[in-house]
Amino acid sequence: MTLARADLAAELERRQAVGMMREEIARREVARASLAGWCEYGPATERGPMMLRRWQRHLAGELESFAAAVRRGEAPRLIVHAPPQSGKSELVARRWPVQLLAGGMSVALCSYADTLAVEHSIAARGIAQSPEARRVWPHLAGESPRGRMLRDTLDDWTVPHVSADRPPPRYLARGVGGGLSGRTVDVVVVDDPFRDLADATSGARRAAVWSWYLSAVRARVDATGGGIVVMHTRWHVDDLAGRLEREHAERWRVLSYPLIAGADDPAGRAAGEPLDGWTTERAETTRQVVGSRIYAAMYQGRPTLDEGAIIRRAWLAHRYREAPEAVARRCELTALALDPAATEGRGDHSVLQWWGWEAGRAYLLGQWRGQWGYPTLRQTVLDVARERRPNAVIVEDTSSGRALADELARVVPGLVRVPARGSKASRISAETPAMEAGSVLLPETAPWVGDLVERLVVITGEGDEVDDEADALAMALRWRREHARPVDVGGYLRALRSVGG
Repeated sequence: MTLARADLAAELERRQAVGMMREEIARREVARASLAGWCEYGPATERGPMMLRRWQRHLAGELESFAAAVRRGEAPRLIVHAPPQSGKSELVARRWPVQLLAGGMSVALCSYADTLAVEHSIAARGIAQSPEARRVWPHLAGESPRGRMLRDTLDDWTVPHVSADRPPPRYLARGVGGGLSGRTVDVVVVDDPFRDLADATSGARRAAVWSWYLSAVRARVDATGGGIVVMHTRWHVDDLAGRLEREHAERWRVLSYPLIAGADDPAGRAAGEPLDGWTTERAETTRQVVGSRIYAAMYQGRPTLDEGAIIRRAWLAHRYREAPEAVARRCELTALALDPAATEGRGDHSVLQWWGWEAGRAYLLGQWRGQWGYPTLRQTVLDVARERRPNAVIVEDTSSGRALADELARVVPGLVRVPARGSKASRISAETPAMEAGSVLLPETAPWVGDLVERLVVITGEGDEVDDEADALAMALRWRREHARPVDVGGYLRALRSVGG
């Protein structure tokens, strides 16, 4: 009986070991077959085992397609935008190069300084020499064929290759400005060519980075059909990524993974959804800490010119010091302008602005902005209208605003529906003459004015932008320009008082 039990225990242990071995073999096969599988199979990071987030899995698939295009000699070009400290360098500058090296391709990694490039090189070298890498690609533990010398310095090292017809694949690390001549590489990864905002806003530094790119990077892969990946925090409209995106000589595929998703997110996120590991509250806190301008560039990948895009910063510098209520009392006309979204807790913001006009000048008297559900949005409009007593309530006639306008019209006689005619850029541009003339004034002491300005000056009218405030502003100015006479709303205040909360 005792022997039988011992035999049974041994058999169970053997089966368990076989099962574990089969599972291990399956994991190795997945790691060998896909970049995502390799990243998660490979050695742990400083923060623990690497578990790819959804956007990183999407990027890993794009990098695999990129590598296949390099092997076909198609000279692929890829730009990657993602917020700082999101793990993009671990994936693109460290893990992916090891997969490329194991497959016989050489990589050059370039950063703003030799120190950062070498830091990536040391990390990638450690990964390539790890037990995990050698289990997935056993030839990495061997020797170079035909006695070829293997390099092993911090900024230039090689790995054994299964083919004796090619030199050992190498990983070359260089700072921006460093030479790549004489080194044959298949892929160049440019990761953070600018140190910080001050570096990127220097015209001389941007010119130097551009010159280095043309002479060292592009020239290095032009003859071989190799690929280039540019990946860096966006700082300036004319930084390396910005200039490359405007280049017509090369086709650049741009993958942007903003902190808060817009429409048509490449990783499949819904509009307003943050990156995995973030919340909308944390993103908003970050925006408040760093400011809207830096937030738009670093975290959303949308830098703007110092002077602004459609709306220039200088046009928004005109202020009034009086209390908005005092200004409103002397205005010949006041109105509420509503750009509704009705998306509670995520997505676009609803914006309600209070405007007044006196002697040809437009005064922004107040603003309410939030990610409100329909009931909260409706009640906010009613409450503000009761308190501010405007001459008109203007609502953009869109799918999101139509139902609200229909309901408000029953209690707000004379409610004005403004159709959204033309493109966003054209609607905003039509109102810029008044701003340029200094006829649009903002309150000097309102705490929300600084963020409002930063969100207005980044508007280009293209793509998915945070343009709710710009829409409300353009709608109010257009209504006043096209309708010089006040709207007679008669007894709508009495109707408002009769409506419950």
